[in-house]
Amino acid sequence: MADPRHELGKRAEDAAASFLEDGGFVVMGRNVRAGRREIDIVARDGPVVIIVEVRTRSAGAWVGP
Repeated sequence: MADPRHELGKRAEDAAASFLEDGGFVVMGRNVRAGRREIDIVARDGPVVIIVEVRTRSAGAWVGP
C-alpha cells in the first residue's frame, strides 16, 4: 500500500509543474538528484531557470502554505 504522504506530495508536485507549464515554463526535470539532495522541479522560460521545492501542508496544519 502506498504511503498517503507520498501520494499527497506527488499530487502537489504535479500541480506545481502544471502551474508552471500553464505560465509558459518548460519543465526540464523533476526529482533531479544533485549529490545527496533532490530538486523537485527545474523549469525554464527563455533565459530564466528556476528551481522549485514543493511543500505541502495538511488540513490540520498550524500555518498556511
